Amino acid sequence: MNVRAIACLLALTTLTACGESTPGATPTPPASTPTPSPTPTQSPTPTLKPLAFSSKGPLRIGPGITKPKTTLRFGQPAIVPVEYSDLGVPTMRGVLSIVARPPSKAPASLVKALAADFRPAKGQSVYYIPILITNVSTGDLTGYRGTTFVAKLRSGRETPYQIGVGGNPACDPTGGVQDLPTLGSTARTCVVAAASPKDPLAQLQYVAAPYGHDDQQQNQEPDFNDQYDLGAITWH
Repeated sequence: MNVRAIACLLALTTLTACGESTPGATPTPPASTPTPSPTPTQSPTPTLKPLAFSSKGPLRIGPGITKPKTTLRFGQPAIVPVEYSDLGVPTMRGVLSIVARPPSKAPASLVKALAADFRPAKGQSVYYIPILITNVSTGDLTGYRGTTFVAKLRSGRETPYQIGVGGNPACDPTGGVQDLPTLGSTARTCVVAAASPKDPLAQLQYVAAPYGHDDQQQNQEPDFNDQYDLGAITWH
């Protein structure tokens, strides 16, 4: 008996040395090469496309503009055409995105800044609504001051308020002026109200033209009057 035959007899219990496998045994799988994880790709930053606005005639509700009497949740943007003129300031026009944040109790720094002119009645607290404004057009709105809001309580009643209180990061530090010279420029302001915790600040309405009346155009031709007072935008 040669050496190979002896080796096979000695390995008879496993039958592996002669090229056979043991019944019922699980073969060892070959080592697999790990699949490399795909490299995540970053989403491109969206390009802000300017919205068109008419340079003459009444402000109009065009494509991409929020319709009058629209109801929004706090945090949703309203897209509105705007116009502003003042003594010594050329008339400016453009389109704004306005986002009103949910109302909450005003921080102590804002309450302190209001103390001289804004004193809540007994049982009332100071509430505020932060507002972010963005120029979404090519119109130069440097020095714009035309946003007009009405604050309402949960009961539906209007309440005294102030806009653009300075000295607080959540409000426009320049006291209401929004410097919005180019597409994408942003500014902050806020609405402040005194309210009872039982009937807190709950709604905000945007009532500037063309959603509300425009005092600057009150003596203009009928076409202007037909295009204004169309209905407020409401956040709740």
